[in-house]
Amino acid sequence: MKASTYSSSLVSNLRLSTYKNVEASFFYNFFTKDEALVENAQPSENKALEEKNILRKTPRYVKLKFSPPVDSEISKKSISIVKENIEKIYSIEDIGNTSYTTLGLQDTSVSDRIFQTIMRSANIRNIEGNMTDISMELGNQLGSIIDRTLLQELSVSYIEKGAQFISDRSAIRAGKFEDVKSSPISLTVNDKFLSDVISIPEACSFSGPIVSIGLLKESARSIQDKARSITPSIGSSDFITFLDPVKLEASTVGEFVKGIERVAGLVYRSELLPDGRQDVRLLDVLEPNASSYIDFKVKLDSQYSYWLHAVYIVYVNVLSGDTGQVLKAQVLFQSPISPSSTVYCRDEIPPEPPVDFDLRWDYQEYNLVLSWNLPVNPRQDIKYFQIFRRNTLEEPYELLKEYDFNDSFKQPTRFENTLSHLIKKFEGPFNIYIDKDFNRDSRYYYCVACVDARGMVSNYSQQFEVTFDRMKNKLVKKVISPSGAPRQYPNVFLKDNFFQDTVVSSKKRRIKLFFDPEYLRIKTSNGSTIDALVTDGNGEYGINLLDITRGQILTIPVKINNLLETSDS
Repeated sequence: MKASTYSSSLVSNLRLSTYKNVEASFFYNFFTKDEALVENAQPSENKALEEKNILRKTPRYVKLKFSPPVDSEISKKSISIVKENIEKIYSIEDIGNTSYTTLGLQDTSVSDRIFQTIMRSANIRNIEGNMTDISMELGNQLGSIIDRTLLQELSVSYIEKGAQFISDRSAIRAGKFEDVKSSPISLTVNDKFLSDVISIPEACSFSGPIVSIGLLKESARSIQDKARSITPSIGSSDFITFLDPVKLEASTVGEFVKGIERVAGLVYRSELLPDGRQDVRLLDVLEPNASSYIDFKVKLDSQYSYWLHAVYIVYVNVLSGDTGQVLKAQVLFQSPISPSSTVYCRDEIPPEPPVDFDLRWDYQEYNLVLSWNLPVNPRQDIKYFQIFRRNTLEEPYELLKEYDFNDSFKQPTRFENTLSHLIKKFEGPFNIYIDKDFNRDSRYYYCVACVDARGMVSNYSQQFEVTFDRMKNKLVKKVISPSGAPRQYPNVFLKDNFFQDTVVSSKKRRIKLFFDPEYLRIKTSNGSTIDALVTDGNGEYGINLLDITRGQILTIPVKINNLLETSDS
């Protein structure tokens, strides 16, 4: 125990308000080569960080919004008193006792565990089928003890498998249990048991005195071993409160001091590292009325969690541990941990298609020349061009060549497997392709596309039908589709009807239906498979038959069997 520490019993009655409504949002402005490996540098301008000119010059950042406490008096003291006394800030949960550490626990996996519980309950009852069938049958068997509508919402497997639904370029994260996910629980633990408690797998965030916030398993074990080496059992000394004040004054006889003022805020960040460890750091000390904060030092493709503490000056009488004299003390205390907000620093906006796509005939070399330009791209993140061709409108496009001019220090995870002989490397954007297969008797369809530094692909550019008029010795180009057709449906903007909506037949007694999908598997970014199409007789679909003579529609249930043996290779 330090000679400068002082004991007190009054601080055990503290009730300090914390921050609320913490929300973190990621913003991506433009590409840098080291964006996935190195944090941004802090802006050097001595201007307000909110100014648009600074934000525009920053490649990427995370903006925090939050609501500061409103039921406390604001101190007139400078926040420098907090910056200069970081190690003297105490948590109200452990009231400064050096034998205890406070853990902040937050359950962010509640929806996943509920889904697993539903599936185990269905397996025990031998309930099979798609998720709608499972939830309905499980609801029937459980009766009135469960809300069937809620059961069906909780049994959606796409979120559990890692899928995200995107609308208006924003990820939708909602559900019945969002409030549970954002509500931390504080737990004060004796250091003699700290490592045992911190090893609980559901503990996902930690808080406490500044010197021990963000404890990892290794440091928790060290603290526990040290505490047990001093006194292996719990004794009266474990319950004595010790304080190290930031200011100490003499007290007159009979003078009673008590008061609380909010002087600053602390903003913390935890980064989930690739090896599963957490890198926790104190980012900054904030003015007491601050309601936002910008974290410039972020990496792309990293996951961060943010939370805050309010810092209070507590005015209290203390008893000197050296002389036994009653003194007036100013002690720094931090509030309980606020709700945390997790953000994934990912750019999920795909690039636009190339512009100015055109074709011309080289009369000297007798070749077809394709050319295009980069689209308007403030992000400067387009790193690949792809050239496509097909023979007929009924066929899919074939990749002729991919131009790779990606200068990023970290190569992206591509969702397309491009054959190596189709890839050509360049130092920078190259926008010309010569198709030597085209001759004066050919009829081909062409388009181009972009791929960005994250591996996201654009839609198709303008699509041209190209032939050669021998009589006029002239290339004939016809625009068959404007720019923007998705890759799955290249004919979506074609004026003619290339899709037969109905099949007309008569005097038939049997029907065979063959389903030939373009993709056999759909996978998330982490490699897990989404069962969007259920085969092998477990999924049931419907085919509608229209009886023209009677004006009746008959729906026949159909089950799909997978007749192909596929492999991930």
